[in-house]
Amino acid sequence: FNLTFNSAYFLIYIFIAFVFSLGANYILVGRNRNIIKQAMEAYLSPDLVKKISESEKVFALKGENVDASAMFIDIAGFTTFSERNEAEKVVEVLNEYLKSFSDIIINNKGFVNKFLGDGLMALFGVPTSYEDHRNMVVKSAIECYNINYELSRNYGLNVRIGVNSGNMIVGDMGGGKKLEYTAIGDSVNLASRLEGVNKFFETKILISENTYNNLTNEFKDYFNYLGKLSVKGKDIPLGIYYFVPAKKDIKDEFAKMVISYEKKDLKNFLNYISLFKSIDFGPAKFYIEYYEKHKENFGEPIKLTEK
Repeated sequence: FNLTFNSAYFLIYIFIAFVFSLGANYILVGRNRNIIKQAMEAYLSPDLVKKISESEKVFALKGENVDASAMFIDIAGFTTFSERNEAEKVVEVLNEYLKSFSDIIINNKGFVNKFLGDGLMALFGVPTSYEDHRNMVVKSAIECYNINYELSRNYGLNVRIGVNSGNMIVGDMGGGKKLEYTAIGDSVNLASRLEGVNKFFETKILISENTYNNLTNEFKDYFNYLGKLSVKGKDIPLGIYYFVPAKKDIKDEFAKMVISYEKKDLKNFLNYISLFKSIDFGPAKFYIEYYEKHKENFGEPIKLTEK
């Protein structure tokens, strides 16, 4: 009888311990899930966080190929600004810019991937995929330019933005205890390069044909054709499109200048050189300087040798 009684107590004890363990584990998992969710909400829109938290999919540690869009933003002139102001002011202004950009990106289903000094890298179409990531990345680029226009009234700073879309590898990358979910590949590198190319053409936003060709007309209307060019480190030229605030007639004349260049119509091109020597328009200024340095390659895709 005692043996049976003791065995019953033992089984009850095991059952209680099992239930307690399940309850504790449920609370712990729920708590950890909430912590992760709160952390993700700082970089992703609530809709994407909800999709990820409800999904059974685990981020690919070994990496996966996805079709997505990358955007790089740099605050032009910030180095000079930081040299002329106190550290507290520098950090305050930088945070104001980065918060404004981040809010826009998150509201447009983007992923604030990393902060890069006085700029940032954002991804669209990851970690969860969606078809209109090209529209969303361009919408974000335009809105980031617009908010910068407002902020520049106070600080006199400007932005350069580069955008590209295509195949990229995403996953947790790093080593040891330091891992970061990010994207790599030629598509990401080109977005970064285009951000820097803005300074040669005095443009604000540059996007590649990989992005432009799949935009809806609503967003295509913001951009004009810049020409075929290859960035430093790449031999294959791509069609690039630019955004810069300028009068429509100036952009229309520049479009004709680009056509004459690509058709190797030297006579007309020289006429446009004469026209734009009296008009301050960055893209035309670049073409004139490029032609004067590379007359033997007139009409060939522009090859950039600097970042």
